[in-house]
Amino acid sequence: MHIAKENDQILLISPDGKSYMLRLRAGVRFHTNNGLVDHDAIIGNPLGRPVLSHIGHSFIALKPSLYDVLMNLRRVSQIIYPKEIGQILLKLDAGPGRRIVEAGTGSGALTVALAHSVSPDGMVYSYEAREDMLNVARRNIETAGMSPFVRLTQRDISDGFDESDVDALFLDVREPWLYLSQVCDTLTDGGFFGALLPTTNQVSDLLAE
Repeated sequence: MHIAKENDQILLISPDGKSYMLRLRAGVRFHTNNGLVDHDAIIGNPLGRPVLSHIGHSFIALKPSLYDVLMNLRRVSQIIYPKEIGQILLKLDAGPGRRIVEAGTGSGALTVALAHSVSPDGMVYSYEAREDMLNVARRNIETAGMSPFVRLTQRDISDGFDESDVDALFLDVREPWLYLSQVCDTLTDGGFFGALLPTTNQVSDLLAE
């Protein structure tokens, strides 16, 4: 049984099937078309049970899955969706204690999934050239509760990475073949490498290197 606590992230399901991701705060009321829901009515009670709004509509408060968290992140760029993320995690052998470098943070969806996989003892080092993207990703990572497992850096990766001997490295950049020397300098011997390439021409260009 999971008892909801203040500062927990929960998924609130409305009577009409809409879902809302909330961070529980004492004294706060959440406004919906089906009435106001008191956070205090959820805090201290088991999740999965009905919660009534001030006009009597029944909501369900649940512990969100990683899928729920990813699908509710703020997006300012095309995110990598859970179907692709699952394959990336498997290919990179992401797991507890791993150290993984990512370049091209974007909105932070993959970053959150990687951090979830390497926690509680691992670390994700994520690089993004654009400050606006990095700010959005930072907020998403904080919302997901993954900040302790992520180190964000604003940098053009042509200047290289700060880390060495990492277990895996993933590039979500336009021309990943330009950075293979930086990848080799950063990965441990036998480490895992991946890149997101939406076109067959890009795949050919990377393999040609």
